[in-house]
Amino acid sequence: MPGPVQLVVYRVVQEALVNARRHAPGAPVRVTVCGKDGGELRCEILNGRGRRQVAAGAGIGLGLVSMEERVGALDGELTAGPTGDGGFRVTATMPWERADA
Repeated sequence: MPGPVQLVVYRVVQEALVNARRHAPGAPVRVTVCGKDGGELRCEILNGRGRRQVAAGAGIGLGLVSMEERVGALDGELTAGPTGDGGFRVTATMPWERADA
């Protein structure tokens, strides 16, 4: 996997885990990273329902924006939002290599 893709996956997972801990402490979290046919990488972070709260010193709320910018820089797509059961899902899909590389 190219270095830039590794870094983006690491940062997306890191930020999503921080958000899960901040907004749903104690909720279970599942991280899945897998390669797909066609040279795509898919990264999903899914947390279950927790006690919705914002911890003290929670930051300024740029985590999702930052993830979207990082994934977009690799010509990928980020989706994030609540699940039907009260959890939250972040999914990043990006090519293994940039088209212009």
